[in-house]
Amino acid sequence: VATNKNLFDEIQQGRFRKDLFFRLNINSIYLHPLRERQGDISLLTDYFFRLYSLKYKKKLESISLPVRKLLNGYSFPGNVRELMNIINSTIIVESSKEIRKASLPHYFLENASVQKSVGETFNLKTLQEVEKEHIRQTMISLGWNKTKAAKSLGISRVNLIAKIKKYELE
Repeated sequence: VATNKNLFDEIQQGRFRKDLFFRLNINSIYLHPLRERQGDISLLTDYFFRLYSLKYKKKLESISLPVRKLLNGYSFPGNVRELMNIINSTIIVESSKEIRKASLPHYFLENASVQKSVGETFNLKTLQEVEKEHIRQTMISLGWNKTKAAKSLGISRVNLIAKIKKYELE
């Protein structure tokens, strides 16, 4: 069972039964949405590609680079299930050796092109890119004094040091 709702809030609001929650809640796992796990998109795409190629006995060899770019740039509001369904339906209709853009579902192509044009228009950056640049600028402006920079950024010095290492700023 999976949900994107906070079931504790739903119980409080009277929209979800408490007894059902405790019956279902044997083991809870929280996964960030796919849009926050960009590295997983390629892995899951390849997995679903193999899975559905075998299921439908299709002798597909690869996924074209333009298709991979579209998939990697998409936010997947339907999460992993949406990616799974896109690959599934694409493999069903694909007749060549490679998954091509023309075989992708129409709704996906429309949504992906809207996202791409918005991103190109505003030159959107990822949150990590913004954070890295903000930390870099703060460090430069404070003469690389980590204590002052951490205080200015509102994070602990230890957290700042970890982020400096993560973004390879030294």
